[in-house]
Amino acid sequence: MTQVMGRKAAFLPAALLSVVLLAGAAFAQSVASDKKDAPGSPAGSPATNSYSTPERVEARIAELHTKLGIVAAQEGHWKNVTDTMRGNAQAMEEVSTAREKSLQTMTVMDDLRSYEVMANMHAEGLHKLVAAFSPLYDSMSVEQRAAADKEFQGYRERLASQQ
Repeated sequence: MTQVMGRKAAFLPAALLSVVLLAGAAFAQSVASDKKDAPGSPAGSPATNSYSTPERVEARIAELHTKLGIVAAQEGHWKNVTDTMRGNAQAMEEVSTAREKSLQTMTVMDDLRSYEVMANMHAEGLHKLVAAFSPLYDSMSVEQRAAADKEFQGYRERLASQQ
């Protein structure tokens, strides 16, 4: 039972991260960055949000546009997705930067509350992303949906291999 629960618990973050990969902003909390965890940070929370920089978000948007084969008729839906990605990334970058500046003087309660804010922001960003991505996914051809599914399955596999 414990082993099954452990697998379920390990799958949930990977499943959420596959969606968040699209958002770009969630990397701040979920993907190991090239910087060490900050002192006092909950286990696994990076000290900085280097994955939601405008450059990385724009690169991910361009990559997904190509991999998903977005066609002219889908550009309106795609714009909603990309605006959401950019907004989520900007919001997470601001919170992460403020949190990073305060880490050295935070009490444990301050730290937990700041992480709670980030987790709530993450959840709100996912909610916005699902709402924006759903019409795009609904408009996709069978081939595009297969490409989208494959892209995120591949991400889950890469994430699992890092852990």
